[in-house]
Amino acid sequence: MRKWWKRLAVFALLAAALTYGAGLLKDHNLLEENLLRLHVVANSDTQADQSVKLQVRDAVLNVLSDAMGAMPTMEEAKAYLQTHLPEIRQAANTALKQAGSSLEAAVTLVKEAFPQRIYDTFRLPAGVYETLRITIVHESVALSGRCVCIRKSLPYVRLNEKKMLREKFCTPEILELLKQCVKERKNIVFCGQPGVGKTECAKFFSGFI
Repeated sequence: MRKWWKRLAVFALLAAALTYGAGLLKDHNLLEENLLRLHVVANSDTQADQSVKLQVRDAVLNVLSDAMGAMPTMEEAKAYLQTHLPEIRQAANTALKQAGSSLEAAVTLVKEAFPQRIYDTFRLPAGVYETLRITIVHESVALSGRCVCIRKSLPYVRLNEKKMLREKFCTPEILELLKQCVKERKNIVFCGQPGVGKTECAKFFSGFI
């Protein structure tokens, strides 16, 4: 029962439009627009780091459960989280310290692509969701010098020109400029915080090579 409650909390307590009920789960577009997900990224896949991740998750949910349950709209929920990111980070770092970890947490509110997730009694389809992302990182970016990170991504392109403009990734002029830069074989560096859409942008523009 406790395991199920935690899963429900991750799904429900951060959802800003619970009044949609079962209809929210059935409508993919409505789900992406009205569900705010929690994503805690562990330092590694080891059992110890995964255990610490769950402790951070529970601590954050305890801090947010009452406030998020009272949010009537997605926009108000996002505004609340954006305002309280320092407190959320403090809660995550306190949980890390209590777990005996010297790591620190980075907390951001971003759009992030998720694969399909199947739970005990419901399914969340693949999509790009508003996400409270908590990344547990080491104080040193690379312990042994330079390294290359190969990122796993969804095997299809989620962005198109209309969506790029609608979601304000860029202006029409900048979009056309970047397309021409790709066609002219210019170098482009995509940078930003975790989950802002760098990989999806790179996948989109690679279609103009």
